[in-house]
Amino acid sequence: MALYVPNKALIQPLCAMKKAPSGAFFVFGVWVFVFFALSPAVSGAVGAHEFEPPTFARDAALADVSVRCNLQPSQMKGKAWRSAQVSRVLDGDTLELVGGERVRMVGVNAPEIAHGERPADPLGNRAWQRLEALSPVGSVLFFRRDRSGRDRYGRSLLHPYNAAGQNLSAGLLADGLGFRVSLPPDLWRVDCYRAAEQAARTAGRGVWNPVHWPVVDLGRLDEPRGGYQRVRGHLERVVVSQWRVWLELKGGVAIKVTKADLAFVDGEVWQRVLQAAQQQNLSALPALELQGWLSDRESWPASMREAVMKESGQRFQIKLRHRYDWRFDEEHLQSSSAQTP
Repeated sequence: MALYVPNKALIQPLCAMKKAPSGAFFVFGVWVFVFFALSPAVSGAVGAHEFEPPTFARDAALADVSVRCNLQPSQMKGKAWRSAQVSRVLDGDTLELVGGERVRMVGVNAPEIAHGERPADPLGNRAWQRLEALSPVGSVLFFRRDRSGRDRYGRSLLHPYNAAGQNLSAGLLADGLGFRVSLPPDLWRVDCYRAAEQAARTAGRGVWNPVHWPVVDLGRLDEPRGGYQRVRGHLERVVVSQWRVWLELKGGVAIKVTKADLAFVDGEVWQRVLQAAQQQNLSALPALELQGWLSDRESWPASMREAVMKESGQRFQIKLRHRYDWRFDEEHLQSSSAQTP
């Protein structure tokens, strides 16, 4: 997949804005209209016996994942590729290689296992055991690098494949044992990971079963919580600061979109939001459902919290990085409308 580079028409409205006075911000109005007008459209533990090797052919959706994600062994060569032996599996999305290098698998965020006093997330142990079955200690895996190289913890960011050419991130996603993560600029297999996640979502597997991982529904007054979450809520306000756009949901959550990510967020949902904002009719939109890391600003240092809350006063924020990370929940709108007297 070619990397999309933002064009000047897309980012100029933010760059051209005058710097707001201290404590000030731009709420929906003429600046938002100009910005919108210039945005172009862009189209728990279980037994090891439960983990069979991935075939990706249990149904039509998984067969499609196989086509999109898997490679021939002959394709796993070149400067971007290397092989290494697994020393241990640290959790559901992190490996340690012989020699001590740690690899954070690109494209998937698995539920967390227990750390210290923090209990395991639902399905955290299951995802860990699944990855152990997919990449046994001593096995040789093939890794394809992307653009970032390493994450903030010093782990290598790599796409993992077994010797048969099966993508391990896609395998976890298709089993519902992780959420797809699309973090620019590491988007080499973004459509593959989207297809794998959609297969699990359609089948209600793993994290897509509400028994295991319920959505935080702000319309039901669910209390937001930190960590990786699925959040559903109705948009009530758009705020534009010098370098960011804030989309505020009823219930205390703000969606943050930075100037750098505008080109990756732009798509069908973004365009509908822009149109509704232009028409000052945000209330007509269906509920938004998005996934990502939900951050509680109350846990931030005071100076950092105060600076951000001058722009958007919600307690929680979630950073939107890619158009695949949100959608409109049309069914939720219909059910809500049906209950309205």
